Amino acid sequence: SIVLSGAGPKMTCKRVLWALTFFCATHHAATQCPTSEWIDPDTPASACTGKVDRVGETLELVFSDEFNVDGRTFEDGDDPKWTAILGLPFTNKQVNAYSDLPEFAVTSNGMLQLKADARQS
Repeated sequence: SIVLSGAGPKMTCKRVLWALTFFCATHHAATQCPTSEWIDPDTPASACTGKVDRVGETLELVFSDEFNVDGRTFEDGDDPKWTAILGLPFTNKQVNAYSDLPEFAVTSNGMLQLKADARQS
């Protein structure tokens, strides 16, 4: 969970794994998707209404990305929402590397396409 606070009421947010969306508990029922730079305007209304957490609190969509624009790439500065990781991690004795090249992360046909590759270095 993530707790957000700012100009509005304090909200507890949960990341939902079946889609790249975040929902926040609120005290009012949504009738349509909120308008924000963080909510994709192509998000279907059904994703924004009738969502509750396990205790029955109404959830409000605070982030979505439908990945419906073909050819988006994720090198640093290419995309307003996402940046691919680049480099060699040195924590937890990892033996992998990350690349932000378009061949490994791109949007096509309304989907985010991620590619993993095994190579010897």
